[in-house]
Amino acid sequence: KKENKDDKPVMVPFGVYYRYATKLDILLICISAFAAAVKGFAWPSIMIVFGNMINDLLLPGTKSYRELMAWFAYVYIALGAVNILAGYLSTTLMLLTAERQSHKIRLEFFRAIMRQENWLV
Repeated sequence: KKENKDDKPVMVPFGVYYRYATKLDILLICISAFAAAVKGFAWPSIMIVFGNMINDLLLPGTKSYRELMAWFAYVYIALGAVNILAGYLSTTLMLLTAERQSHKIRLEFFRAIMRQENWLV
């Protein structure tokens, strides 16, 4: 059989990928996606804070440099903590849902093997 170049690949519906996921798994995936978005938002906000820090250092203001640097240090610490926690939460929850779904797939595979007559041969 010859293959045509016009043959398009078969499109799989999105729901097929999560057929073994429970409602808890879907909730964990949504929380993980939100945490990933927070982590992605943290990096541009660090650049904005850095730009504000440079502007405040170059322009004369009412606050002393020591107060400014202390405030920016606290902001950097907070942004770093949010970045680390969001990254950990995103990765951990996604791995947890993957483990839960793969466990269900393995159980179903094992049950299918056990239902066969000559599974030991």
